[in-house]
Amino acid sequence: MSPRKVKPTETLHSIAQDEYDRANQDGTAAVEAMIERITSNDALFREVAAPILRKACQSAIYSVVAARRRKSFDQSPKPQRSKKANERAIRARARATLEGLMAFPLNDGTLLGKATYSKILQTATLYLKRAKTYAHEGRFLMLVANVMKSHRNQVVMRVMTEAQLADLRNEADTEVRDAAQ
Repeated sequence: MSPRKVKPTETLHSIAQDEYDRANQDGTAAVEAMIERITSNDALFREVAAPILRKACQSAIYSVVAARRRKSFDQSPKPQRSKKANERAIRARARATLEGLMAFPLNDGTLLGKATYSKILQTATLYLKRAKTYAHEGRFLMLVANVMKSHRNQVVMRVMTEAQLADLRNEADTEVRDAAQ
């Protein structure tokens, strides 16, 4: 195929369409013909190449700038704290941690730092009972959710019977007992 001259109204897109059709939809042949056609016309070549060349130059310059910034950042001295400053920072963190732990509220509102043995034991026992209850309820609801998975837009009372719910409750009881042993 011999390269054709470019008309002033042609665009890169129209040239691509023309060459693709002339190459019988053979992409590789169309690319080669298009390259030949563009490089044979200096004005078109400059028009097509200018934006590509601009982007390539910008990319190269940005790469140089980034490398220089990285180099200057890597060479800058890292802030060094003295041994005394490190020890002060560690003590400050330890104090903050201790204050946070001492401020842990018990169920009656007493802070842990001001609580007696009996209040601590009472709250710990309550939390452990709640944990068992919540674990049991969570297992029961997970079993119900598994049944409801195939009935996503319906309500439980329309899908399950009281007997089915009781069976799931018993299954959750068994799981909790087995997990405790």
